[in-house]
Amino acid sequence: MTVASHLIVAHAGPPLDGLPPEPPPLVRALHAIPPEAAHDGDPWSLTPPHEHALATALGWTVTDGALPWAAWSAQRVGVACAWLHPCHWQASLDHIQIVPAQALAITAEEAQALADALTPLAAEDGWRLYVESAQRWRLEGPALDSWRGASLSRVAHRRADPWWRRQRAADMGNPAGRALLRLLNEAQMLYDRHPVNTARAARGLPAVNGLWLDGAGVWPGDGPTPANADVALMEGWTDGPAVPVQDWSAAWQRLSDTVLVPWLRDAAKAGADRPHRLTLCGQRGWRRWRLDRAQCIALARALDTTWAAAIPTAAPADGARAPGVPPARHSGPWWQRLWPWGGRRNPGALPPPHARRDDDGHGAATWWSAL
Repeated sequence: MTVASHLIVAHAGPPLDGLPPEPPPLVRALHAIPPEAAHDGDPWSLTPPHEHALATALGWTVTDGALPWAAWSAQRVGVACAWLHPCHWQASLDHIQIVPAQALAITAEEAQALADALTPLAAEDGWRLYVESAQRWRLEGPALDSWRGASLSRVAHRRADPWWRRQRAADMGNPAGRALLRLLNEAQMLYDRHPVNTARAARGLPAVNGLWLDGAGVWPGDGPTPANADVALMEGWTDGPAVPVQDWSAAWQRLSDTVLVPWLRDAAKAGADRPHRLTLCGQRGWRRWRLDRAQCIALARALDTTWAAAIPTAAPADGARAPGVPPARHSGPWWQRLWPWGGRRNPGALPPPHARRDDDGHGAATWWSAL
């Protein structure tokens, strides 16, 4: 079986909920191998480290919040594109949390109906809307070539207002973006009482009441296409960094068993004539290793299947709500009260980054907790 020679693992740093008692075995084993390259970034950058790492592997110049993933994925050379992600905007008294489509069980029929309702509004400003999947749509047209925004990966299952502030600062002075903001605002009002959401409420499902836009820009056609890129990104193995430690640890164990060990074994079989690279990404940056055959074999052997079982289960915090469960409905049109480009805005405070834990004797915990 032919596998990508470069594997990029998103969310491989510690989850935001806290640090496991010890780093995963792969992290401890990699500490003995000097990294080939590293990127130390900003935990509040619009582009998450795994997208930065992928763009670097593709030979792109990285501009924060402006990587043309939608155009590249669709192979639309020279066309301004962006992704629209249907979401549940979970409103609280002073902020909004974004629940992504992956947690909403949106059907293809629901997605098509919601997209069809938005299409005439998009067409008024010259945009064309395409449903790529129930979880992701593609928008094409003006203003998308200069839009800078936070990746959905940054905001999924997290409060959105810190990212709105960063996004507004990055996009300041771009009058073309106002039409995009108006479209996103109109989508919220359109979906508030849409029949799709009425039916979902009857089934006890959260509403699809908003959209998140990312992956905007123009792909000039440089570098490999998605079909011939010799790099693979593992992103969906977890719901992201905003998950309990126990859930993250169990998901990492599944990733190790089903992806990492098979990839390392296949890499070892490929021999010395085909170098392999492994990149681990956190919330701040990434590290990349070039691995030879002996190192791939040693790493595969180091992955202990009993690691996740040792992570204690944490009790949920008071008032915690499972992702995808809608909150109590507030009176009045909440998008007017909480929409960050008009009306009341909660300044909030950016949470501090992870504190570094003590070195584990090998140094692995230090660099891993700083990812």
